[in-house]
Amino acid sequence: MSVYFCFYDLSIREQEVIYTLLRKTFSVIEKKLSFDDMASQLPNFLSITDYSITFIELIFPVKFNNYLFQTISVAHWNSIKSIIKDIKHRQVNKPVICIFKFKGNTNQTDFNINFSITNSSVHSFEIALEKIEYLVDIVPTQLSSLPPNTIEVFYLYDELSSKWIPYQAKSIAQNCVSTYIYKNGLWEG
Repeated sequence: MSVYFCFYDLSIREQEVIYTLLRKTFSVIEKKLSFDDMASQLPNFLSITDYSITFIELIFPVKFNNYLFQTISVAHWNSIKSIIKDIKHRQVNKPVICIFKFKGNTNQTDFNINFSITNSSVHSFEIALEKIEYLVDIVPTQLSSLPPNTIEVFYLYDELSSKWIPYQAKSIAQNCVSTYIYKNGLWEG
């Protein structure tokens, strides 16, 4: 099982710490992104001259549940969160984008669950990071009514409510991708 570790604008020390922590549990496929890679992956986040952004993406090959955090171990998970918080502190007012991807599963299908942290304030960024593992009990309930053939679900951290919220689901049927937005407990397409 391999974790994909993609990044842009990390120091060598930060890269090595994250890599070492991940390597204790998984094999790691590491990819240092160029600015052009970033511009193509995150066009909504970057301006043509925004070289100051830091980007971290961790794609875990396991389901988002309690077993995941037992596998990683609480100590390693806390260390990963700690180094990411340090990165945000180092950047201060510069943008830091952190994306965690996990496997999801309902009775209908396997899909990816994405947690994206793009908050500008250090405090909100830290709270969002701290709350991820506490979602393992609520996510199955929130995703129990997914649209058919869902391939990906996106969660965003809402700074006003200090909560992770399901935001968007993508499904594919007959080579057509449909997008759904989560509103008032329902997926609307």
